[in-house]
Amino acid sequence: MVCFLTVIQPAGRTAVLLPYSVLLFLAALSGGILFKRKERLFTALAALCLIACATAYAGEFNRFRPSLEKRYITGLTGKLWLDSSYSSNGNLVLHLAVSEVENSFGNSTSCGGSVTAVYKKDTLLCTGSTVHLTGKFADDLFICDSLQVVEKGPLEYIRSHLILLVSKRLSGFRLGRTLVLGRLEKDSPDQDLVDLAQNCGCMHVLALSGMHLGVIGTTVYTAVKKLTRRTRLARFLSVLAASLFVFVAGPRPSLIRAWLFYTLFFIDYRERNACAFFLHLSLVPYSIFTQGAAYGYVSIAAIATLAPLVKAALKNFMPEVLARPLGTSVAVMVYNAPLQMLLNGKWHPGAIIAGPPAAVLVSLQMTLCLGGLAFPGMRFFQQAAGYTSALLEKLFALFSSLPDSGLKEYILLLVFCLVSIIIRSTLSGGKHGKRIHG
Repeated sequence: MVCFLTVIQPAGRTAVLLPYSVLLFLAALSGGILFKRKERLFTALAALCLIACATAYAGEFNRFRPSLEKRYITGLTGKLWLDSSYSSNGNLVLHLAVSEVENSFGNSTSCGGSVTAVYKKDTLLCTGSTVHLTGKFADDLFICDSLQVVEKGPLEYIRSHLILLVSKRLSGFRLGRTLVLGRLEKDSPDQDLVDLAQNCGCMHVLALSGMHLGVIGTTVYTAVKKLTRRTRLARFLSVLAASLFVFVAGPRPSLIRAWLFYTLFFIDYRERNACAFFLHLSLVPYSIFTQGAAYGYVSIAAIATLAPLVKAALKNFMPEVLARPLGTSVAVMVYNAPLQMLLNGKWHPGAIIAGPPAAVLVSLQMTLCLGGLAFPGMRFFQQAAGYTSALLEKLFALFSSLPDSGLKEYILLLVFCLVSIIIRSTLSGGKHGKRIHG
């Protein structure tokens, strides 16, 4: 449902689903109580209707709907729900939760919804800052002529200083700011490497997500557990370290999803995705309908449902050490490729092979960046990070040369997965039959 609403933006078009979803939810809930034999079916239907209801509501909440005519709007006031970033052509990008609009006739009124604005000047603005923008709309994009910070709280000041401090210490590390802060600065030398990653479909390994948060959390957990042999203390400090990482890097959609998934470790991973989604929807509803959020939830769903089947199937043809990462990569691509085709018109098959080694190299690169951040005087970390980034560049360049794929290639991928799973089931059934016969 999240993917569906992301594709057909603006999400407000699905507002008609809201009353029907509520009715279906109540009917399914009562059916699950009355018809015990169909309890699982009705419970699943109720869950789907509840998700449809929640996402449709969030879509309405997210939609920009001013009472003033849009073409005459010249001013916006609101809070940033995401840190400022840069577009591919170097413009500052601001994601604003609008509270008030004004037009060229001097009229102003309260308003809701989310707006994306671009600004040509360079500045650092953190989530939660209240700003006033003047300019005009070009389609759904607000072209900003001037920017005024109306209010900036103590947390925003702390975050700004931390970001500047971390940026300064990581200035000599390639991909340092991208991996630790999730920030690709204007005219950054990392842009070429990021473009190569995007061309081979491996941009997800560079974007801040569960892998990056897991590197920090796992490192702290392992170190504390070995030193103190206290599991609860290690878990508490690892969650604290992950939370500090999110505080510094900012509440990006994929990072919020990863943080929720990490902190809900006590819930079974097959149910954790749904719990994280509803908490995400409650805490930061504006960011639920972004491509980053959609890809993140789809990937976790693939790892929880399809990946175990593909891994088990591939074990018949290759060692487990290869089947495990390749099976995960194939499953994630099976779920992600349709969304990529809908949004971009193509998908990148090279990411299936390039993804696992790229993830290992990026994890190593981030560990070296964190080492350089903790021990700024040691040149070993910077030199080792240089070798790692060079290997990453060669890997991305190699798989960027592969052609992009479409629907036909995706059908072949589905057939490969289906045949592998059928062969696995057949072999497992034969072995089981022999054991019973013996």
